[in-house]
Amino acid sequence: MKRFLLTGHVDHGKSTLGGQLLYQCGAVKERELKKTFAQADQDHMYSFRYARLLDIDSEEQDRGVTIESNEIEFSYNGSKFKLIDTPGHKFYIRYLIEAIYRNCSDGSPDDNNVVGVLVLSAIRRELEAAISSGHVKEAILLMRAIGINFVVIAVNKLDKFTMPSDANSAFKAAKSSLTPILKLSKFKHVEYAACSGLEGSGIITPNPMFTHIP
Repeated sequence: MKRFLLTGHVDHGKSTLGGQLLYQCGAVKERELKKTFAQADQDHMYSFRYARLLDIDSEEQDRGVTIESNEIEFSYNGSKFKLIDTPGHKFYIRYLIEAIYRNCSDGSPDDNNVVGVLVLSAIRRELEAAISSGHVKEAILLMRAIGINFVVIAVNKLDKFTMPSDANSAFKAAKSSLTPILKLSKFKHVEYAACSGLEGSGIITPNPMFTHIP
């Protein structure tokens, strides 16, 4: 079973991205989706619709913040996967550490069974806050320390709502900001994905707008 460990700074869209992934892989039924959406709209939490597929605790839903790690197993194209959504707020860092050790300490977390997914907002102010806080560096070093070798940097919020213009430059800036940290971590393999959890683009298939960006 391949495991995807979602991590990143608070409010960068981890749970929304994870919810979209589950929906696009067929792990969420339309009836469940409509019910979740209706409740989110009733609570005036429209932008957290997909996040609520993972943030099921009442406090998480009220605050729009992941507090505890949430693990969901699903199948796609005949293969089994597990999605692990972890909290991004520094107050809940112990849940991130627990999720990493629980899912990566039962053998060698090589390229074939554990993928670390760092979700990073492309919005400049959120990107700078995440880097300056040290949380991004901490998450990367934690994944590397436990032995994760394969990492995907999911540059999120590249959509018409939050990034109406110059998305290519924002994507490049996000990549550049992580270069020094990733050089220190020395992962065996790093991939970048341009995506939008809100719109659902670049999740199952690459976003063609960013295919040729170096």
